[in-house]
Amino acid sequence: MEEHEFTFDNCFDCHATNEQIYRECVYPLVRCTFEGSNTTCFAYGQTGSGKTHTMMGVADGSVPGLYLMAANDIINFLQNPEYAHYVLQASFFEIYCGKLFDLLNNREVLHCREDAKQKVNIVGLTEYTITSVEGVM
Repeated sequence: MEEHEFTFDNCFDCHATNEQIYRECVYPLVRCTFEGSNTTCFAYGQTGSGKTHTMMGVADGSVPGLYLMAANDIINFLQNPEYAHYVLQASFFEIYCGKLFDLLNNREVLHCREDAKQKVNIVGLTEYTITSVEGVM
């Protein structure tokens, strides 16, 4: 059996809202990104534990997921003239059963590689450059 060690920053019970989780865990990452840090938001958990609901929200939009809340805040940051020179690029992938899937390209299987500078690259990942954020949300 392969063992892994994880450190948890937060733990929420079943009564926590997506908004509470976003404000505590994700908004600080969005803010740090605009301060020059590289950030990642990673949802990990057992099948059926609520990851999809938390990340995606409800289909009718009545309960936004973390992705939508982050997108709104990113767009709000980009409206600030201080960040006018920033370029917004979007990719969306999933790690499932030890495999990578490109969620913007029909769940195409991807491969993760490390380059000579120890930078992790996801080979073939679809990446879109967002050319305008005005009026998006």
